[in-house]
Order: sequence, then structure tokens, then C-alpha cells
Amino acid sequence: MPVHFGNRKIKELYYGGRKIKEAWYGGQKVYSLAPAVKPGVYPWHNRQDYNRGDLVHYQGIVYECIQDHQADSSKTQPGEGWDQYSYWTQVGYASERDDIRYDPWKNAKYYYSGDIVTAMLNGEERDFKCTQRHSASVSTKPGSSGGYQYWELLPKSGDTGGSTPTQPANPPSTPTNPPTSSVSAWRTGVNYKKGDLATIDVYGDVYRYTALVDHYSSADSKPFYGSVENIYWGNPAKVN
Repeated sequence: MPVHFGNRKIKELYYGGRKIKEAWYGGQKVYSLAPAVKPGVYPWHNRQDYNRGDLVHYQGIVYECIQDHQADSSKTQPGEGWDQYSYWTQVGYASERDDIRYDPWKNAKYYYSGDIVTAMLNGEERDFKCTQRHSASVSTKPGSSGGYQYWELLPKSGDTGGSTPTQPANPPSTPTNPPTSSVSAWRTGVNYKKGDLATIDVYGDVYRYTALVDHYSSADSKPFYGSVENIYWGNPAKVN
């Protein structure tokens, strides 16, 4: 948040020879060293301060804060904390919104299939989804020539399919076993489309799930059992 002095934009402010992070005037912040935050619904983070009305998303579900607090993974984490309902209420699904934001890609971080990050591509911030678990490195960065093995470029909000940059030579082969229109048992290595139906055995009972988004199936996205299954499957219905 730059401040202006006359007609000149001031990028940094100093007081007593030291750079200051914020400046306030009349009860309003007029300068901040931090870049402006893009509006939208961001991932939940432990130890972060939240206020009533804040929106976050976690494992594909959008939550609204109902009590000011500092996040605690064991107590207040939405969907998992032992006292989560005192601090959060579910208000929808990430797949239903077009203002979902994700954390920037980080080098040396371990990513799992289904994780989504932001990275710069051709001078523009874009979203990428991890398609294969791996430890991040510069050579596997989303949008790089080596990143296509691990990351899928997601379409922009409002796009029907998005634009995909030119693939490198010999890209990974695509699966040849797309699901049929009839309901069949869920399996890995399938290109599921939004609206596809699949059945899954849940401790002896069979449930039918509906795909929430297009995706390439893996153990992480397995209905009921996968670590990020809420992003990909919903509307379970018992069929036996």
C-alpha cells in the first residue's frame, strides 16, 4: 500500500533511520509495507488471527468465523478441532465459489496429489493442481518445462476450459480408461468429469458419490477414504 507525497508515490517510509512497516492517520491505515492482499477466500492457517465474518476454506469446504480468535490446530481448526463449532460454521463448498484463493508455491515443500497452489505464468498469477505427490524443487515448479509431470494448470474463473501452455516433448501419457455413463465402482487412474457417478464400499455398505470437479483419480481423492476427497466427491447416497 504505497503512500503519496505531493504527486510522487512513496514506496518506503523511514523514522529515525529505521524502515517502518505501517503508518496510520485519523484511525486509518495509510501505508503498509506488505503488498495488498487479493480479495477472496484463503486457506485456513494455524496460529493466524481470525475475526468474525472471515471466510476460509479447508479440504474443499468454506467456513465463516463466528468468534474472534487465534487459530489452534487442536482446538479451533475447522473440520477437525475439538472445539471447532465455537469458532466456525460451514457456509458452502469451494467448488461452488469463484473467489477461492490458494497459497503460493514454495520450493522444498512436500506436495500431495490434489494440492492447489498459485504460481506466476507469463507474468500472471495462475492456479495449479498437483497431480503427483513429490518434494518441490525449482525443476518441478508449476509452469516450468519440468512441472507438467506434477502440476495441472487450472482454468481461470469464468473460463470454460482455460488455456494450457505448450506441452514439452514426450508429455506423460493420459489414461485410456475413462468412466462410462453408467455407475461403476470407483477406481484409480480414471479421468472423472464433474457430475460422474461412482460407487464405493464403506465398511460393507455401498454408497454412490457424485464428482464435484473434473479430475484424474488417485488414492488421495478416493471417496470417503482419500485425504482430499471432499474437493472431488460429494452427495453420498446409500445404494444397498
